[in-house]
Amino acid sequence: KTWEPKESPSRWKWGRVNARPDRPGLFLSMSSIPATSKLVPVLDIIPETRDTQTFRLGTYFPYKAGQSVSLLIPGDPKKRYYSMSSSPTEKDHIDVTIKAERDQVLYGSVFGLRKDSQVEIAGPLGNFSLPETLHGPYYFLAGGTGVTPFRSMLKFVLDTEPTLETWLFHSVRTPDDLIFKEQFQLW
Repeated sequence: KTWEPKESPSRWKWGRVNARPDRPGLFLSMSSIPATSKLVPVLDIIPETRDTQTFRLGTYFPYKAGQSVSLLIPGDPKKRYYSMSSSPTEKDHIDVTIKAERDQVLYGSVFGLRKDSQVEIAGPLGNFSLPETLHGPYYFLAGGTGVTPFRSMLKFVLDTEPTLETWLFHSVRTPDDLIFKEQFQLW
C-alpha cells in the first residue's frame, strides 16, 4: 500500500515523518562512515539556559554540519545521541548541547559534569546535513533544543558562504529558553 498525504483542515500540509522504504538514506539513516568511540575530556561547560548547557569536548574528527554523535556520560546508564552544535569549521573541538530537566535521571549526570570530566563519544553519525554544493536561500525551522544541528549548519554557512541568504525560525516557550541567542543575534 502506498502512503499518500491526507488533506488538512488548515493551510498546512502534513507529511509522514518516517523515511519512505523506496528512498533509503533520505535524511535520517546512519552514516556509511564508521563511527569511532573514544574517551575525551570536557574542555568547557557553557550555560545556555536554566536547563541547557553546551559541553565543549576536547576532540575533533571530520564531520558534516548537522550530524550527530553518541555520548556516554558517567553516572548515566544509557548511551544517548545528540546533534553536534559546533560547525566543522571550528576544528579544535566538538560541541554538544544538552537539555536536562530536574525530574529526569539525566539531570544529575549532565549537570554533575565538570571541566576535565571524561565522556565517551562516537561519531559522526547520520546523514542530516547540508547539500554538498550550497545554493540558497535556506530556511531552517526548529523547536527547543532541535536548534542544535541548525546552529552547526548556520555557522558552517556563515564561515564558508557568508553572503548566502539563510533564515532560522526557532520556537520556544519563553524568550529565556532561546538557545544560542547571543550568537544568533551577532550573526
